[in-house]
Amino acid sequence: MSFSTILGQEGAIRLIRKALSRHRVPHAYLFTGPEGVGKKLTALTLAKALNCLEASGDACDACKSCNKIDSGNHPDVGVIEADGQFIKIGQVRELQKQVSYKPFEGRRKVFILNDAEKLNLEAANALLKTLEEPPPETLFILVTSNPEALLPTILSRCQPIRFSTLGRDRLRQFILEKKPTALPKVHLLVALSEGRPGRALSIDEDKISTLREQVVELMDLLLSNDQKYPGGSLTPSRMRVLFQKIEEFARDRDATEELLDFLLLFYRDLLILSEQGSPHSLTNQDMIPRLGGYLGRVASPQILKICQDIYQTKANLQHNANLQLALEGMFLKIVERSVQAKAGACF
Repeated sequence: MSFSTILGQEGAIRLIRKALSRHRVPHAYLFTGPEGVGKKLTALTLAKALNCLEASGDACDACKSCNKIDSGNHPDVGVIEADGQFIKIGQVRELQKQVSYKPFEGRRKVFILNDAEKLNLEAANALLKTLEEPPPETLFILVTSNPEALLPTILSRCQPIRFSTLGRDRLRQFILEKKPTALPKVHLLVALSEGRPGRALSIDEDKISTLREQVVELMDLLLSNDQKYPGGSLTPSRMRVLFQKIEEFARDRDATEELLDFLLLFYRDLLILSEQGSPHSLTNQDMIPRLGGYLGRVASPQILKICQDIYQTKANLQHNANLQLALEGMFLKIVERSVQAKAGACF
């Protein structure tokens, strides 16, 4: 894949091409931005451009060097991924061993540390020493969606390039080009992807209906008419069901993160309706009557706070928070805000 085929990252690509044309590629880049927007893809394309046997300043995708990089078999290009939860000291020491040699086939060695925020402290300090005394003819590309998790001293030794998300219309076009059969669900895919093409391609369409059914069950549980005792709390039976569901969700971190995305979309739709927004802006356009029923049970200010609670939980999970505790805390806040909204409506 050449730079021209990378979608929606014109600003980032322009900076990289400028460095290539001037032969001023630094010893280390920091590619930052949300997951699924093309950071790793761009890093691999840059590795190909630096070592391409045919094109100048880009990848031809046809020569022996480009093909080897695509297949992961180029001796001068390495991708370092987390070994379990972290990138570990042994992996960095192996990298240091590799950078001590000159390029074997290509013009420049390239090492891509994907999800670089997963460097543990020992590995990060070892990498820092290499970045402080960079070997010649070597490029390090740190790819991360969470640069704040990296050591400040590492950040200071890398040239940052920011990657952004796509607009809804452009992402919709991209999805339909790659998945023509997704038309009936394209509005959900666009919303769940949040501007990230990689995320759009990775979503299992067969799971969408199941996830939405689970969220509808949660919404019914949280916002049905008979949830309260006279004192204002959820009935014990409903609380038991809620905590049973939380325990089930906590068994699958990835599925739970997708479910939180869906839950957020439902509350977003409620917020739009509460502010008299256009139904055409809703993600769940086929559920307007049901959304209207929910709307009478929670007020707009509380909906906004609930959205913030869900966003905060998603952020906490990105920082490896305990899944079950994070979910319990979030749902207790949602219950409390829903009860407050109902109590306010009684006056």
